[in-house]
Amino acid sequence: MDKGLVSLVVLLAAVMYMRSGQNVTYSVEDPDDVYDYIIGGGGTAGCVLANRLSADPDVKVLLVEAGGLPEGNKDIDRPASYAFLKNTKVDWRYMTVPQKFSCQACEKKQSLWSRGKVLGGSSCINAIVYARGSPEDYNKWEKMGASGWSYENVLPFFKKSENVKIPDLKNSKYHGVRGPLTITQSTYTELGNLFLDAARELGYRVGDINGASPYGGGRTAGCVLANRLSADPDVKVLLVEAGGVPEGNKDIDRPASYAFLKNTKVDWRYMTVPQKFSCQACEKKQSLWSRGKVLGGSSCINAIVYARGSPEDYNKWEKMGASRWSYENVLPYFKKSENVQIPDLKNSKYHGVGGPLTITQSTYTELGNLFLDAARQLGYRVGDINGASPYGVMKAHANIRDGTRAHTAKVYLQPVVGRPNLHVITHAHVTKDDSRMIMK
Repeated sequence: MDKGLVSLVVLLAAVMYMRSGQNVTYSVEDPDDVYDYIIGGGGTAGCVLANRLSADPDVKVLLVEAGGLPEGNKDIDRPASYAFLKNTKVDWRYMTVPQKFSCQACEKKQSLWSRGKVLGGSSCINAIVYARGSPEDYNKWEKMGASGWSYENVLPFFKKSENVKIPDLKNSKYHGVRGPLTITQSTYTELGNLFLDAARELGYRVGDINGASPYGGGRTAGCVLANRLSADPDVKVLLVEAGGVPEGNKDIDRPASYAFLKNTKVDWRYMTVPQKFSCQACEKKQSLWSRGKVLGGSSCINAIVYARGSPEDYNKWEKMGASRWSYENVLPYFKKSENVQIPDLKNSKYHGVGGPLTITQSTYTELGNLFLDAARQLGYRVGDINGASPYGVMKAHANIRDGTRAHTAKVYLQPVVGRPNLHVITHAHVTKDDSRMIMK
């Protein structure tokens, strides 16, 4: 539309300008004036648009807001008071649709969905957490048709808007220092630092929430492959998983809770074929064959027993044509992956230290030791289940780190999820059409 063709009669027009550094004054324009741009809503995006469009002195901009001014409302100014702004005159007080599984204690099973009804919009009433969201989402939007919306394309605009005050991020390629939007570090007590230290020890990513990845968060083998392949900065790796992330599922973290993970949303719930001699009491003579439907795969839902299998099997596979799959050839890779914590095995030629995969000794009572003594007296071999031979009577090894499950998403994927050449997509399915891979 050509300049000067738009005319709007309004009762009130709010136009902002800066005076004396921090003071903002609002003036009423002639309601019969003519504008080049009319912005309906002076919310978060509306204020940004008003700023950018009015930077051109040859255009005239009208910003219309249903609410009032933020000045004078002390709860808007005080960061810790955001909770007192909900359900007030500066809140549109939207309600969610009735929920089926949540909001069960709420009236009509609906929850308040606060949106700012004030100049500045929701940026005036939210919890002031600055989070851009996942780079994968921007890339997904572009693939869906939003041209120019890849994270690579929008990142320069994020940087242009920022005035980051966090010392460690001032030279980051993901942040800017000359924009209008001040970015600071949230204040934490010493307890917060201890929490971050604990996260590091558990293998979680601790870094920049607005950097390469917001996750501090494939299946068992997929997570390992993603780690190893993306170590080469010259290649680009996409890890696609049909399930979700393991974080937040306490039964995955608790080693003793693995039985509660069967036949749940993190289980593919495969069934065996009907059996002739077993599963006679099972429906259709079939048994549940659980496989992990979650980042980390079956390493998230199994009994956490670490067993490589028999060396004879690896040697047999090589004889059948699997070149370099003998136990002698694969042993160095097992050792490289391990961080064995069992004192008697730290100097063993069958084990390694310093790798990502924690190997601990399963916990036993004194009865377990008596059982092993009885086995020795009867002539059974008692030793290392992952040593020269797995046969005999011996204590099991476990993938447990600091009392929690050390699944492959935690030990292989989380430490490297910030790599710019590694992308992870969850809740996605892939089909093959000739030579193409199609993601759904």
